[in-house]
Amino acid sequence: MLIIFTFNSVINRLQGELRDTSIFTTFLYDLGLPWPGKSTATRPQLLNTLVRSSLHLGMPMFWAFYVGRHPTHPSQNTIYMSLDPRSIQWIRDIEALYARGKVVDYLRRCAEIVGRTGQSYSTMIREVLATHGDIVDLVRAFGGNDDLPQFNNLSDPDLRRAINGHLPDDSQLWPTDDIVNLHPVLFAQLDSAHFNRSGYQEPFQLFLGAYVVWALSPMVSTYLTNSLLEDMGHEGRREYHRFVKCVEALEWVMPLVKWQLHKVAQKDATTTWNIVRWSKESVRGFARSYSESLGEKVRATLEPIAANAFNMTRSWTMLDHAYAYLPNDTDASLFELYQRAAMSSVAYFKRSLRRPRHSIYHVPGIASLGFYRLLIIREVTVYPFLVSPPLYDATRPMAVVSALAGTLVTKHLSSLLRLYFYYNSRFEPLASHDIDPGARHLHKDVLRLGTVLQHSGLMPSARPSELRDVYLESIAAHTASYVPRLHSPAVSEAVDDDAVHSGGENELFWGFPHEQLFFYLHCFSQCGRMGRALQGKIAICNVALPAVNRFRQAFKCGPQHRLVTNFTWPEIRNDSTNGPS
Repeated sequence: MLIIFTFNSVINRLQGELRDTSIFTTFLYDLGLPWPGKSTATRPQLLNTLVRSSLHLGMPMFWAFYVGRHPTHPSQNTIYMSLDPRSIQWIRDIEALYARGKVVDYLRRCAEIVGRTGQSYSTMIREVLATHGDIVDLVRAFGGNDDLPQFNNLSDPDLRRAINGHLPDDSQLWPTDDIVNLHPVLFAQLDSAHFNRSGYQEPFQLFLGAYVVWALSPMVSTYLTNSLLEDMGHEGRREYHRFVKCVEALEWVMPLVKWQLHKVAQKDATTTWNIVRWSKESVRGFARSYSESLGEKVRATLEPIAANAFNMTRSWTMLDHAYAYLPNDTDASLFELYQRAAMSSVAYFKRSLRRPRHSIYHVPGIASLGFYRLLIIREVTVYPFLVSPPLYDATRPMAVVSALAGTLVTKHLSSLLRLYFYYNSRFEPLASHDIDPGARHLHKDVLRLGTVLQHSGLMPSARPSELRDVYLESIAAHTASYVPRLHSPAVSEAVDDDAVHSGGENELFWGFPHEQLFFYLHCFSQCGRMGRALQGKIAICNVALPAVNRFRQAFKCGPQHRLVTNFTWPEIRNDSTNGPS
């Protein structure tokens, strides 16, 4: 099969040393970036560089432009733009280098690989880091994964020319045409602060050059990749890091392959399908606690939701056919293989945006975004490791899979429903009289939880995206905590008690009643962050979870308990006594 042959060819190339650093120079030149040198830059040039990396080379750099199915016209494709998901990893890597005092050394090493040794790159490095600091502040303030999308018409001539310059004739866009901006507020902030601001355009160009070298290094330079890991204190993870990065590149151009491999590894997807089914039922019960009409709206909205690439029902033969447009020549370097595949993919999908010649919804690139899969493909993600040994098997309490996988599913569903409750098909706010009365009541409860968060002092001046994350986590925990009852209300608690107290393989759960175990696991999953992100996770454990009725029941919280406030979500209504059908 072509897919397996290509996959194995790439993996085999991971064993060798990657030394052809001229790739950096060629790629930067193709994008019009003189890095590590500096030149004048304008807004049209910066936008063209960003668009070209996505819609010509098929490898988005920092700000991505994707081809994807239109939200309201599913028979058509359109252009989406969004923050490159790798930007978050870039921020983490630079923070780790800062913490160890190695960030200047790393950027100088990158510059010497691309430019020449013996040069002073101090000014360039200083401007890259200053721009990086500004961008980190903007991303953290305005770059949430649950940001409200926006249709942008192309009345902006610079943006329209940049996009049309990389589209074929039959896909050209007019000023009245729309593209979908997944991070509209962040883009507006970046535009005013860097793209369109004199004195900040050249430093942003330098920042972008450094970002490109960092992004390409796992497939281009073993030396740069290994030295980065050493500087961060992760030298023991070299081979694993390279493997993960290169598999990510493969998933970028062949997104359905990941789910096919998971299907082969998992073998039985029953637990995955069940957790999605029970989560949908619990979220519907939550909506019914506000109004019957809202519950019915949720039922109709969530009914078509599937799990993991159309419930993982595709075959290898079908995937070979779907990716027939990819080149089948594997006699090349690792980066050349990836570049050919990326360019072939974007060239194929940007043809005939209005009349696509294919029926593929998992379009390479944008299919990696969970929000797109949820909004357009009606698909939630349940990673197999969450529902498979050693984390979960049939001997584990249902609280385990509910906390690990159920809360992720219910959070995704709640995020989607927010759009359907309060916005129209063009992501514009509904008039108050067009909002279901139950949804209006739910909104009041969200505001009440925001007041509780404010009074807690855990997140002073919480940003809208941070408040949204707290209340979505709270709703997710509330709805997922009912999943064990939906599993089989008549027997689940007895089964769970046996699992907790039976000893043997489940001794690690000894002493944790299953109703408490759910909340311990959910809270522990919030660990491992720093700074402002850590404050958000503390707020989730100390504000979001205590707003859940079953949390208070599990830990027997009395009125005098310091986590108890005057707010809890309403009890979930479910008429089923034997679980959802």
